[in-house]
Amino acid sequence: REITKALSATAQTQTQQNVNLVVKYDAICPNHTAPPPTTTATTTSLPTTAVVNSTLRTPSLPTLITPRSGNSKCIKGRSADTPADSCLEILKCDYFSKSGYYWIKVKHPTELNKVTSLLLFCSMDYSACNLRGAMRVAYLDTSQNHSCPSALGETVQSGKKLCTVKSTGLACDSVQFPTYGIRHQRVCGQAIGYAYYWGAAFHYNTRTLNDAYTTGLSITSGPQNNRTHVWTYASGYREHSASAWNCPCASSPGNNPPVFIGHDYLCESGAHTSNPAKWYMENPLWDGQGCYTGSSCCSTSRMPWFWT
Repeated sequence: REITKALSATAQTQTQQNVNLVVKYDAICPNHTAPPPTTTATTTSLPTTAVVNSTLRTPSLPTLITPRSGNSKCIKGRSADTPADSCLEILKCDYFSKSGYYWIKVKHPTELNKVTSLLLFCSMDYSACNLRGAMRVAYLDTSQNHSCPSALGETVQSGKKLCTVKSTGLACDSVQFPTYGIRHQRVCGQAIGYAYYWGAAFHYNTRTLNDAYTTGLSITSGPQNNRTHVWTYASGYREHSASAWNCPCASSPGNNPPVFIGHDYLCESGAHTSNPAKWYMENPLWDGQGCYTGSSCCSTSRMPWFWT
């Protein structure tokens, strides 16, 4: 139920029964072909998972960038009068452009046939996903005194502010961030969560994207009535001792994820064996550390980042 850091192009958070997530939204979305009008980050959680520090980004293809000398005369994106079509266009105009805020052409929020410009953050280095020329869609970091989105609750555990799910039972809470009609082809992000009590990974037999199919964070793209899956961060029951609620990667594996997820997920448990009803603040989820012997849940080299 707690969300502290998540990054995406339209984010939507869902939780099922007792999940606690803390999300930090920091989305980046590049502009190429393939245009999902919005990207939705959905945090879905069951009994006891908290998400902290989630960052979702959409990077550009490195093959589209040709190294060359910097162009100090490039004015694209430098003012509201000279907005760029995308962060990538700015980078191609001046290869040595620094990460920061630039003016980007976007569709008018209410008049869809009208174009306006907004000051948006462009990631021009390789710090996020080893890709450049990406646009941040949203950013939330509760460690920097950011407030949680109104759709989510808020709590403080071990000195950390967590954005929590308000709903109870097999339900979800959603936060959406627009991509302003800017086309993107890839999505990259990061989410680190904290578990409370226990999670259920992929135990439930709900097998569509619109069901409460996991405990954790679900990131989707597209309009609410036609979303597609991007990535799932799931929280499992425990890593040792058999249970269908365990992660598929646990030393004692649980259920496999639904078909629509494929391999686009990370799963981890806050507890290794028994699960007292408490916050597991000492073992953050999805950070590639603290897994039980024999578990492969921390073996993905790019953790805690993902990209599609």
